[in-house]
Amino acid sequence: MKICILLYEHDLPDLRIESEARRLARGEHEIVIVCERRNDPDYQMDIENISVVRLKLEIRFLRAVNRIIYLLFLFDCFWFLTLARLHRQHRFDAFHISDLPLARTAQILAKLCNRRVVLDLHENYPVVLQAFWPWSMDWRMRFKKRILFSLSRWKRYEQSALSGADETIVVVEEAKQRIASLGIPEKQITIVGNTLKDSFMSFPQQDPQLEKRYSGKLLLSYIGSVNLSVALDKVIKAMPKIISAVPNAHLLILGEGSQIPELHQMITMFSLEQYVSFESWQPLSHIPSYMAVSSVGLLPFKPDEHHQSTVSHKLFQYMYMRCPVMASECKALIRIIADARCGRVVKGSMEISSIFAKDVITLLKDENLRYDMGCRGRRAVLANYRWPEDGDRLAELYQRLEASQTTKKLFQKVYD
Repeated sequence: MKICILLYEHDLPDLRIESEARRLARGEHEIVIVCERRNDPDYQMDIENISVVRLKLEIRFLRAVNRIIYLLFLFDCFWFLTLARLHRQHRFDAFHISDLPLARTAQILAKLCNRRVVLDLHENYPVVLQAFWPWSMDWRMRFKKRILFSLSRWKRYEQSALSGADETIVVVEEAKQRIASLGIPEKQITIVGNTLKDSFMSFPQQDPQLEKRYSGKLLLSYIGSVNLSVALDKVIKAMPKIISAVPNAHLLILGEGSQIPELHQMITMFSLEQYVSFESWQPLSHIPSYMAVSSVGLLPFKPDEHHQSTVSHKLFQYMYMRCPVMASECKALIRIIADARCGRVVKGSMEISSIFAKDVITLLKDENLRYDMGCRGRRAVLANYRWPEDGDRLAELYQRLEASQTTKKLFQKVYD
Protein backbone atom coordinates (compact mmCIF):
# COMPACT_ATOMS: atom_id res chain seq x y z
CA MET A 1 0.00 0.00 0.00
CA LYS A 2 0.96 3.63 -0.47
CA ILE A 3 0.48 5.29 2.91
CA CYS A 4 0.57 9.02 3.60
CA ILE A 5 1.49 9.74 7.25
CA LEU A 6 0.45 13.24 8.34
CA LEU A 7 2.29 15.09 11.11
CA TYR A 8 0.54 18.42 11.67
CA GLU A 9 2.22 21.39 13.41
CA HIS A 10 5.34 19.29 14.01
CA ASP A 11 8.52 18.35 12.19
CA LEU A 12 10.86 15.40 12.26
CA PRO A 13 12.53 13.93 14.19
CA ASP A 14 9.53 12.37 15.94
CA LEU A 15 10.18 9.10 17.76
CA ARG A 16 6.73 7.53 17.33
CA ILE A 17 6.15 8.60 13.72
CA GLU A 18 9.56 7.43 12.58
CA SER A 19 9.15 4.07 14.34
CA GLU A 20 5.76 3.56 12.68
CA ALA A 21 7.12 4.50 9.27
CA ARG A 22 10.09 2.15 9.58
CA ARG A 23 7.90 -0.78 10.59
CA LEU A 24 5.46 -0.23 7.73
CA ALA A 25 8.30 0.19 5.22
CA ARG A 26 9.64 -3.20 6.34
CA GLY A 27 6.32 -4.62 5.22
CA GLU A 28 6.98 -3.31 1.70
CA HIS A 29 4.53 -0.43 2.04
CA GLU A 30 5.51 2.82 0.38
CA ILE A 31 5.50 5.64 2.96
CA VAL A 32 5.31 9.39 2.47
CA ILE A 33 5.58 11.46 5.67
CA VAL A 34 4.12 14.95 5.32
CA CYS A 35 5.08 17.38 8.09
CA GLU A 36 5.77 21.04 8.69
CA ARG A 37 9.19 22.56 8.03
CA ARG A 38 10.30 23.74 11.47
CA ASN A 39 13.56 22.02 12.41
CA ASP A 40 16.59 20.88 10.44
CA PRO A 41 15.59 21.12 6.75
CA ASP A 42 18.20 18.52 5.82
CA TYR A 43 16.88 15.84 8.20
CA GLN A 44 15.73 12.86 6.17
CA MET A 45 14.94 9.24 6.90
CA ASP A 46 17.49 7.45 4.77
CA ILE A 47 15.41 4.30 4.41
CA GLU A 48 14.08 2.64 1.27
CA ASN A 49 10.33 3.17 0.70
CA ILE A 50 10.18 6.25 2.98
CA SER A 51 10.18 9.83 1.74
CA VAL A 52 9.58 13.08 3.63
CA VAL A 53 7.70 16.13 2.37
CA ARG A 54 7.97 19.33 4.40
CA LEU A 55 5.38 22.09 4.09
CA LYS A 56 5.54 25.76 4.92
CA LEU A 57 3.26 28.55 3.76
CA GLU A 58 5.81 31.31 3.16
CA ILE A 59 3.54 34.32 2.61
CA ARG A 60 2.71 35.76 6.01
CA PHE A 61 -0.69 37.19 5.02
CA LEU A 62 -1.86 33.89 3.53
CA ARG A 63 -0.55 32.05 6.57
CA ALA A 64 -2.62 34.32 8.83
CA VAL A 65 -5.76 33.87 6.71
CA ASN A 66 -5.26 30.11 6.64
CA ARG A 67 -4.91 30.08 10.43
CA ILE A 68 -8.10 32.08 10.94
CA ILE A 69 -10.02 29.69 8.68
CA TYR A 70 -8.62 26.73 10.61
CA LEU A 71 -9.59 28.17 13.99
CA LEU A 72 -13.12 28.86 12.77
CA PHE A 73 -13.78 25.60 10.91
CA LEU A 74 -10.96 23.22 12.01
CA PHE A 75 -10.10 22.81 8.34
CA ASP A 76 -6.69 23.68 6.89
CA CYS A 77 -6.98 24.95 3.30
CA PHE A 78 -3.23 24.94 2.65
CA TRP A 79 -2.80 21.36 3.79
CA PHE A 80 -5.89 20.24 1.87
CA LEU A 81 -4.63 21.68 -1.43
CA THR A 82 -1.12 20.33 -0.84
CA LEU A 83 -2.35 16.86 0.05
CA ALA A 84 -4.61 16.83 -3.01
CA ARG A 85 -1.58 17.62 -5.18
CA LEU A 86 0.50 14.93 -3.47
CA HIS A 87 -2.32 12.42 -3.90
CA ARG A 88 -2.47 13.08 -7.65
CA GLN A 89 1.28 12.40 -7.73
CA HIS A 90 1.43 9.30 -5.50
CA ARG A 91 -2.11 7.86 -5.58
CA PHE A 92 -2.19 7.03 -1.87
CA ASP A 93 -4.21 4.05 -0.63
CA ALA A 94 -4.55 5.34 2.94
CA PHE A 95 -4.08 8.46 5.04
CA HIS A 96 -2.53 7.89 8.47
CA ILE A 97 -3.46 10.92 10.60
CA SER A 98 -1.20 11.58 13.56
CA ASP A 99 -3.49 12.96 16.27
CA LEU A 100 -6.61 15.04 16.01
CA PRO A 101 -5.93 18.52 14.50
CA LEU A 102 -5.76 17.50 10.83
CA ALA A 103 -8.50 14.86 10.98
CA ARG A 104 -11.27 16.85 9.26
CA THR A 105 -8.96 18.11 6.50
CA ALA A 106 -7.62 14.66 5.65
CA GLN A 107 -10.96 12.88 6.03
CA ILE A 108 -12.70 15.19 3.57
CA LEU A 109 -9.96 14.53 1.00
CA ALA A 110 -10.07 10.78 1.69
CA LYS A 111 -13.85 10.73 1.21
CA LEU A 112 -13.59 12.60 -2.10
CA CYS A 113 -10.91 10.15 -3.28
CA ASN A 114 -12.49 7.03 -1.73
CA ARG A 115 -9.42 6.26 0.36
CA ARG A 116 -8.96 4.67 3.80
CA VAL A 117 -8.32 6.69 6.96
CA VAL A 118 -6.37 5.57 10.03
CA LEU A 119 -6.66 7.93 13.01
CA ASP A 120 -3.63 7.60 15.28
CA LEU A 121 -4.54 9.13 18.67
CA HIS A 122 -1.41 9.53 20.77
CA GLU A 123 -3.34 11.28 23.55
CA ASN A 124 -6.70 12.63 24.69
CA TYR A 125 -6.23 15.74 22.58
CA PRO A 126 -9.28 17.78 23.72
CA VAL A 127 -8.09 17.54 27.34
CA VAL A 128 -4.42 18.13 26.46
CA LEU A 129 -5.36 21.42 24.81
CA GLN A 130 -6.56 22.77 28.15
CA ALA A 131 -3.10 22.37 29.71
CA PHE A 132 -1.02 24.52 27.35
CA TRP A 133 -2.11 27.89 28.69
CA PRO A 134 -0.21 30.19 31.08
CA TRP A 135 -1.65 30.94 34.50
CA SER A 136 -1.97 34.64 33.56
CA MET A 137 -3.90 35.46 30.34
CA ASP A 138 -5.18 38.65 28.72
CA TRP A 139 -8.72 38.91 27.29
CA ARG A 140 -7.68 37.68 23.82
CA MET A 141 -6.14 34.51 25.17
CA ARG A 142 -9.13 33.92 27.44
CA PHE A 143 -11.42 34.25 24.39
CA LYS A 144 -9.38 31.75 22.40
CA LYS A 145 -9.38 29.26 25.26
CA ARG A 146 -13.08 29.55 26.10
CA ILE A 147 -14.43 29.63 22.53
CA LEU A 148 -11.96 28.32 19.95
CA PHE A 149 -10.21 25.75 22.17
CA SER A 150 -13.00 24.88 24.56
CA LEU A 151 -13.18 21.32 25.82
CA SER A 152 -16.74 20.81 24.55
CA ARG A 153 -15.89 21.99 21.02
CA TRP A 154 -12.90 19.69 20.69
CA LYS A 155 -14.75 16.73 22.17
CA ARG A 156 -17.41 17.15 19.48
CA TYR A 157 -14.64 17.35 16.88
CA GLU A 158 -13.02 14.21 18.27
CA GLN A 159 -16.32 12.32 18.07
CA SER A 160 -16.76 13.38 14.43
CA ALA A 161 -13.18 12.35 13.58
CA LEU A 162 -13.61 8.94 15.20
CA SER A 163 -16.83 8.33 13.30
CA GLY A 164 -15.09 9.15 10.01
CA ALA A 165 -12.11 6.85 10.52
CA ASP A 166 -11.83 3.29 9.19
CA GLU A 167 -9.41 2.33 11.97
CA THR A 168 -8.32 4.03 15.19
CA ILE A 169 -4.98 3.58 16.93
CA VAL A 170 -4.48 4.25 20.66
CA VAL A 171 -1.45 3.85 22.92
CA VAL A 172 -2.81 1.90 25.90
CA GLU A 173 -5.70 -0.35 26.97
CA GLU A 174 -7.32 2.44 29.00
CA ALA A 175 -7.48 4.62 25.89
CA LYS A 176 -9.14 1.79 23.97
CA GLN A 177 -11.82 1.59 26.66
CA ARG A 178 -12.37 5.36 26.43
CA ILE A 179 -12.76 5.32 22.65
CA ALA A 180 -15.07 2.29 22.82
CA SER A 181 -17.25 4.18 25.31
CA LEU A 182 -17.77 6.82 22.60
CA GLY A 183 -19.49 4.26 20.40
CA ILE A 184 -16.57 3.05 18.27
CA PRO A 185 -16.54 -0.76 17.77
CA GLU A 186 -13.62 -2.39 19.59
CA LYS A 187 -12.66 -4.31 16.45
CA GLN A 188 -11.79 -0.96 14.84
CA ILE A 189 -9.45 0.06 17.71
CA THR A 190 -5.83 -1.15 17.78
CA ILE A 191 -3.34 -0.60 20.60
CA VAL A 192 0.09 0.52 19.37
CA GLY A 193 1.91 1.58 22.52
CA ASN A 194 4.59 4.16 23.28
CA THR A 195 6.86 1.31 24.28
CA LEU A 196 10.66 1.18 24.25
CA LYS A 197 12.22 1.70 20.83
CA ASP A 198 15.34 -0.25 19.90
CA SER A 199 17.02 3.00 18.82
CA PHE A 200 16.88 4.26 22.42
CA MET A 201 18.94 1.30 23.60
CA SER A 202 21.74 2.23 21.18
CA PHE A 203 22.28 5.75 22.55
CA PRO A 204 25.26 6.52 24.85
CA GLN A 205 24.41 6.06 28.52
CA GLN A 206 27.35 7.90 30.08
CA ASP A 207 28.29 11.56 29.94
CA PRO A 208 31.32 12.55 32.06
CA GLN A 209 30.19 16.20 32.15
CA LEU A 210 26.78 15.27 33.53
CA GLU A 211 28.32 12.88 36.04
CA LYS A 212 30.63 15.67 37.25
CA ARG A 213 27.83 18.28 37.34
CA TYR A 214 25.57 16.15 39.55
CA SER A 215 28.27 14.27 41.46
CA GLY A 216 27.32 13.58 45.07
CA LYS A 217 23.65 14.42 44.51
CA LEU A 218 20.61 12.17 44.68
CA LEU A 219 18.83 13.39 41.58
CA LEU A 220 15.07 13.54 41.17
CA SER A 221 14.50 13.98 37.43
CA TYR A 222 11.48 15.16 35.51
CA ILE A 223 11.89 15.05 31.72
CA GLY A 224 9.08 16.40 29.56
CA SER A 225 6.75 19.33 28.90
CA VAL A 226 6.27 21.82 31.72
CA ASN A 227 2.60 22.74 31.62
CA LEU A 228 -0.58 22.74 33.70
CA SER A 229 -1.05 18.98 33.34
CA VAL A 230 2.09 18.27 35.38
CA ALA A 231 2.11 18.79 39.16
CA LEU A 232 5.65 20.14 39.36
CA ASP A 233 4.40 22.84 41.74
CA LYS A 234 3.59 20.08 44.25
CA VAL A 235 7.05 18.58 43.74
CA ILE A 236 8.70 21.93 44.47
CA LYS A 237 6.52 22.46 47.57
CA ALA A 238 7.74 19.08 48.83
CA MET A 239 11.43 19.86 48.31
CA PRO A 240 12.07 21.65 51.67
CA LYS A 241 10.87 18.58 53.57
CA ILE A 242 12.85 16.25 51.31
CA ILE A 243 16.03 18.31 51.73
CA SER A 244 15.67 18.39 55.51
CA ALA A 245 15.74 14.57 55.53
CA VAL A 246 18.10 14.04 52.55
CA PRO A 247 20.40 17.10 52.30
CA ASN A 248 21.97 16.01 48.99
CA ALA A 249 18.63 15.61 47.20
CA HIS A 250 18.36 17.69 44.02
CA LEU A 251 15.51 18.26 41.55
CA LEU A 252 16.23 18.43 37.81
CA ILE A 253 13.52 19.70 35.44
CA LEU A 254 14.51 19.02 31.85
CA GLY A 255 12.06 20.52 29.39
CA GLU A 256 10.20 23.62 28.36
CA GLY A 257 6.69 24.97 28.71
CA SER A 258 4.34 27.69 29.82
CA GLN A 259 4.71 27.08 33.57
CA ILE A 260 8.46 27.60 33.93
CA PRO A 261 8.20 31.30 35.01
CA GLU A 262 5.78 30.37 37.81
CA LEU A 263 8.04 27.52 38.95
CA HIS A 264 11.01 29.89 39.09
CA GLN A 265 8.95 32.18 41.33
CA MET A 266 8.17 29.28 43.66
CA ILE A 267 11.83 28.28 43.83
CA THR A 268 12.76 31.82 44.84
CA MET A 269 9.96 31.93 47.42
CA PHE A 270 11.15 28.68 49.04
CA SER A 271 14.88 29.59 48.68
CA LEU A 272 15.56 26.44 46.64
CA GLU A 273 17.95 27.90 44.06
CA GLN A 274 20.73 25.49 45.12
CA TYR A 275 18.45 22.45 45.07
CA VAL A 276 16.59 22.79 41.77
CA SER A 277 18.06 22.93 38.25
CA PHE A 278 16.39 23.64 34.91
CA GLU A 279 17.70 22.48 31.57
CA SER A 280 16.13 23.05 28.16
CA TRP A 281 15.05 20.35 25.70
CA GLN A 282 17.78 17.89 24.78
CA PRO A 283 18.05 15.60 21.75
CA LEU A 284 16.64 12.15 22.41
CA SER A 285 20.13 10.69 22.10
CA HIS A 286 21.16 12.63 25.26
CA ILE A 287 18.25 11.45 27.42
CA PRO A 288 19.75 8.10 28.53
CA SER A 289 22.76 9.87 30.07
CA TYR A 290 20.44 12.12 32.13
CA MET A 291 18.49 9.10 33.32
CA ALA A 292 21.74 7.30 34.16
CA VAL A 293 22.68 9.96 36.74
CA SER A 294 19.14 10.06 38.20
CA SER A 295 18.22 8.31 41.43
CA VAL A 296 14.45 8.59 40.87
CA GLY A 297 12.44 9.35 37.71
CA LEU A 298 9.36 11.51 38.22
CA LEU A 299 6.06 11.20 36.33
CA PRO A 300 3.96 13.68 38.37
CA PHE A 301 1.05 13.97 35.95
CA LYS A 302 -2.28 15.30 37.12
CA PRO A 303 -4.82 12.46 36.88
CA ASP A 304 -7.10 14.20 34.38
CA GLU A 305 -8.99 12.52 31.52
CA HIS A 306 -5.86 12.60 29.38
CA HIS A 307 -3.39 10.98 31.73
CA GLN A 308 -5.90 8.36 32.87
CA SER A 309 -5.85 6.94 29.34
CA THR A 310 -2.29 7.33 28.09
CA VAL A 311 1.27 6.52 29.04
CA SER A 312 4.48 8.41 28.31
CA HIS A 313 7.56 7.13 26.47
CA LYS A 314 9.49 8.24 29.54
CA LEU A 315 8.07 5.49 31.75
CA PHE A 316 9.60 2.74 29.63
CA GLN A 317 12.82 4.71 29.15
CA TYR A 318 13.22 5.11 32.92
CA MET A 319 12.55 1.41 33.35
CA TYR A 320 15.17 0.47 30.77
CA MET A 321 17.72 2.73 32.44
CA ARG A 322 17.09 1.01 35.81
CA CYS A 323 15.72 4.22 37.28
CA PRO A 324 12.92 3.66 39.84
CA VAL A 325 9.77 5.61 39.01
CA MET A 326 7.68 7.87 41.23
CA ALA A 327 4.31 8.49 39.57
CA SER A 328 0.90 9.93 40.29
CA GLU A 329 -2.36 7.95 40.43
CA CYS A 330 -3.13 7.46 36.74
CA LYS A 331 -4.71 4.19 35.69
CA ALA A 332 -2.14 3.08 33.13
CA LEU A 333 0.79 4.07 35.34
CA ILE A 334 -0.71 2.24 38.33
CA ARG A 335 -1.19 -0.91 36.27
CA ILE A 336 2.28 -0.99 34.70
CA ILE A 337 4.25 0.04 37.80
CA ALA A 338 2.38 -2.47 39.98
CA ASP A 339 2.93 -5.23 37.43
CA ALA A 340 6.66 -4.50 37.09
CA ARG A 341 7.21 -3.46 40.75
CA CYS A 342 9.57 -0.79 39.43
CA GLY A 343 8.53 2.22 41.51
CA ARG A 344 5.83 3.80 43.62
CA VAL A 345 2.53 5.48 42.93
CA VAL A 346 1.87 8.49 45.15
CA LYS A 347 -1.46 8.32 46.93
CA GLY A 348 -3.65 11.38 46.74
CA SER A 349 -2.84 12.25 43.12
CA MET A 350 0.19 14.38 44.08
CA GLU A 351 -2.13 16.93 45.70
CA ILE A 352 -0.67 16.48 49.18
CA SER A 353 3.02 17.39 49.03
CA SER A 354 3.79 15.75 52.39
CA ILE A 355 2.74 12.31 51.08
CA PHE A 356 4.94 12.72 48.01
CA ALA A 357 7.84 13.90 50.19
CA LYS A 358 7.51 10.87 52.49
CA ASP A 359 7.60 8.41 49.57
CA VAL A 360 10.57 10.16 47.94
CA ILE A 361 12.52 10.21 51.22
CA THR A 362 11.94 6.47 51.66
CA LEU A 363 13.36 5.80 48.20
CA LEU A 364 16.32 8.15 48.49
CA LYS A 365 17.36 6.68 51.85
CA ASP A 366 17.26 3.07 50.65
CA GLU A 367 19.80 2.40 47.92
CA ASN A 368 19.04 -1.33 47.87
CA LEU A 369 15.33 -0.65 47.29
CA ARG A 370 16.17 1.68 44.40
CA TYR A 371 18.49 -0.93 42.90
CA ASP A 372 15.90 -3.71 43.15
CA MET A 373 13.16 -1.53 41.60
CA GLY A 374 15.52 -0.50 38.81
CA CYS A 375 16.45 -4.09 37.98
CA ARG A 376 12.82 -5.21 37.99
CA GLY A 377 11.92 -2.33 35.68
CA ARG A 378 14.69 -3.27 33.25
CA ARG A 379 13.58 -6.90 33.15
CA ALA A 380 9.93 -5.97 32.69
CA VAL A 381 10.51 -3.53 29.84
CA LEU A 382 12.71 -5.96 27.94
CA ALA A 383 10.16 -8.74 28.39
CA ASN A 384 6.86 -6.92 27.87
CA TYR A 385 7.18 -3.33 26.72
CA ARG A 386 9.29 -3.18 23.57
CA TRP A 387 8.34 -1.63 20.26
CA PRO A 388 8.65 -4.70 17.97
CA GLU A 389 5.46 -6.23 19.40
CA ASP A 390 3.53 -2.97 19.01
CA GLY A 391 5.00 -2.46 15.54
CA ASP A 392 3.71 -5.88 14.54
CA ARG A 393 0.18 -4.88 15.60
CA LEU A 394 0.47 -1.79 13.41
CA ALA A 395 1.58 -3.94 10.48
CA GLU A 396 -1.34 -6.33 11.05
CA LEU A 397 -3.76 -3.39 10.97
CA TYR A 398 -2.54 -2.41 7.51
CA GLN A 399 -2.62 -6.01 6.36
CA ARG A 400 -6.34 -6.02 7.24
CA LEU A 401 -6.88 -2.78 5.35
CA GLU A 402 -5.02 -4.09 2.33
CA ALA A 403 -6.99 -7.35 2.36
CA SER A 404 -10.32 -5.52 2.60
CA GLN A 405 -9.23 -3.19 -0.20
CA THR A 406 -8.36 -6.15 -2.42
CA THR A 407 -11.71 -7.81 -1.65
CA LYS A 408 -13.56 -4.59 -2.48
CA LYS A 409 -11.80 -4.33 -5.85
CA LEU A 410 -12.69 -7.96 -6.67
CA PHE A 411 -16.37 -7.31 -5.93
CA GLN A 412 -16.30 -4.20 -8.09
CA LYS A 413 -14.89 -6.21 -11.00
CA VAL A 414 -17.58 -8.85 -10.58
CA TYR A 415 -20.39 -6.29 -10.58
CA ASP A 416 -18.83 -4.34 -13.44
